[in-house]
Amino acid sequence: MTTLAVGYNSRGSYVPDGDTGFHYDPGDQVIVTAGLQYMSEDWLLSVTGILTRETTSKLAGVEFFRPGTTFAILGQGVHKWSPQHATTASLYFNNTEKNAVLDFFTGALILLCHKLTRRAIVGRSIMRRRVMNLPIPSETREARFAAYVDAL
Repeated sequence: MTTLAVGYNSRGSYVPDGDTGFHYDPGDQVIVTAGLQYMSEDWLLSVTGILTRETTSKLAGVEFFRPGTTFAILGQGVHKWSPQHATTASLYFNNTEKNAVLDFFTGALILLCHKLTRRAIVGRSIMRRRVMNLPIPSETREARFAAYVDAL
């Protein structure tokens, strides 16, 4: 037996709660699932593949976030030895590409990596310094990041 299913989720733009007033377009989703199953008196074999893809999300018309494509394979085999005994084996493989996020310094989408994570942590640290009225160096990337976040 074979199975094929395709799903499409069209999500429209909206203004999220809060005071930004920017339109957020979360992007659309496509999910494709294909399966192959074999069954006899003593055997059940099944293989299924799932592909998930989402288009780029935009904030105020600017590309903001692009989730990585995900591909998964699921396999299962069952052998019935007797009416009371059976052996089952399962396999699962999943691969997800890195997400791409807006780099506030260049204005381009870049793949999410450890370096960008550090930038986000530094940005939160600067926001805390602003709340506590501590001085922030004005000519640093971190200061530009904080200014961008404040502008949102």
